[in-house]
Amino acid sequence: MNKQIQRTYRICTLDKHLDCSSCSIAAVVDCSRHKPKQMHDYYRMVAVLVIPSMLILLTASLILNVWWLLPGYILYWIFYQIIGELFIRCRHCPFWDESNPKLECRINCGAPKLQRLKPAALIHFNPGPLHEWEKISIQFLSFLTVLIPLCVATLVEIHILPKNGMNLLSMLIAILAIVQCVSGIYFFTYLTRRLCPTCIHFSCPNNHQPYYVIEAYLAKNKIMQDAWKKQLHKYRNRK
Repeated sequence: MNKQIQRTYRICTLDKHLDCSSCSIAAVVDCSRHKPKQMHDYYRMVAVLVIPSMLILLTASLILNVWWLLPGYILYWIFYQIIGELFIRCRHCPFWDESNPKLECRINCGAPKLQRLKPAALIHFNPGPLHEWEKISIQFLSFLTVLIPLCVATLVEIHILPKNGMNLLSMLIAILAIVQCVSGIYFFTYLTRRLCPTCIHFSCPNNHQPYYVIEAYLAKNKIMQDAWKKQLHKYRNRK
């Protein structure tokens, strides 16, 4: 006879059997786990942003005869995903408290929590809000993903135009840079208007949930409420 194990959760969002119909903020927060369509839409947006960036760097490598531009950018993306996303941003998200070694949130579903890394404090769930330096770091690292290719494109144009004038390669770089700018604006607009408004990672710099929603959610989750006590007043001006 199989024994059913009753699990206890410190975060209400993680309890799959909890009835949320009576929750006062159910209409304005999205506590759902993995949403395939939403995740696929998100990564299509990422692809639209990253592909022009890689084409800029590949073209620049051929023009300048510098092989390491594209591999360096790929390594930076890996660094950003591990440090900027997992170690800084995601570790404060309620979904990180799940015992599952992989995330089950709407966007980064399947991402490993790297639980075997040391020291353990780097990878354990932090129920408190992001510190200011963490918010600045996330924003800086994310904007670099757009700025690096644009800076390279500018340097290439400076290198080509004085020597050869406007030619096919300089036009290609310019077009790719414009496409990448438009893609970047579209991507960040998509985040702030489609995904972030209902997210439960309230201290994320892209999240602007009103104060009453944060307060109501914390009231349901004591571990977060205790960790937010000293910082909650900073969010009172959210409406």
